[in-house]
Order: sequence, then structure tokens, then C-alpha cells
Amino acid sequence: MNWLKPWIAYPPPNPDDSPTTADFMLDSDGFREVYNAATNFVPSMGPQYANPKAYRNNMLKYAFSLTQNDFEDPPAPPDWDWFEAGMAAVDKVFAALKQVAFNPNAEQPISVWQSWTGELPETPAPQPESDPMHAATGQSAAPPGTIL
Repeated sequence: MNWLKPWIAYPPPNPDDSPTTADFMLDSDGFREVYNAATNFVPSMGPQYANPKAYRNNMLKYAFSLTQNDFEDPPAPPDWDWFEAGMAAVDKVFAALKQVAFNPNAEQPISVWQSWTGELPETPAPQPESDPMHAATGQSAAPPGTIL
């Protein structure tokens, strides 16, 4: 796999590209999370990193909180769909985590997502040298002097 740098997998947000300040705030939070993904996405960093569900719930609470204020210029307009925006932010973070290597210098690197969730790729068990299984056909080799 061609691993991406965090700032490529999740480019820095541009306030001019965000429909609302709240969207920009969610995007900025996602960028910060992915930028330090290998150290952020471990359960010991806090309950919001325990698993993807906990992270999603935390981001949705954050999105909702952006609608609960009495600022003169609120970050979210009254018709802002905090749930849709929060889910979009979570999906963007999760997609980036699958493209960033957790251990890029390892012989078989895995993504931050795989490290965090335990969804490791399946690898075939190594065959011992003395295994009578024929690799090309999957059949056992006949012992010398026998007829099949």
C-alpha cells in the first residue's frame, strides 16, 4: 500500500471552503486528530479513543455543542444539521486513518485504523519446510515407491 502522510490523507481545512464556522471547526478538529493519528488513536489517550463508536459519539456531542451557545455570531446557523455534519466529519477522519501508516518503517506496516480497531489483514500461516502439501496443487506428495 502507498501510505499517505497525515496532511495528505486529511488536508488542512480552509475556512473559505467551509459553509459555516461550525463546519470549519469540525474539519479543523479532524485535521488535528489525523495529523497526530498514531499517538491519538489509542485507548489510553482517553475514553473518546476507546473505539470507533466512542469516537463517533464524542464527535457528535461536539457537533451538537456547536449549536448550543448564545454567541453574537454563532458558529452554526439555526438550520445547521449537526448530526449530518458530525457524521461527515467522523467519516472523513476514519477514511484518513485507513490511509496513514501506524508503523511506516515496519516490515509489514499497518494503518492507524488497523492498529486502533484490531482489524488486521489476514496472513496465511507459514508452511513448514517438511510439509508434505504440494504448493501448486494443494495435494500431498505421494511417498516414494507408492502408487496413487
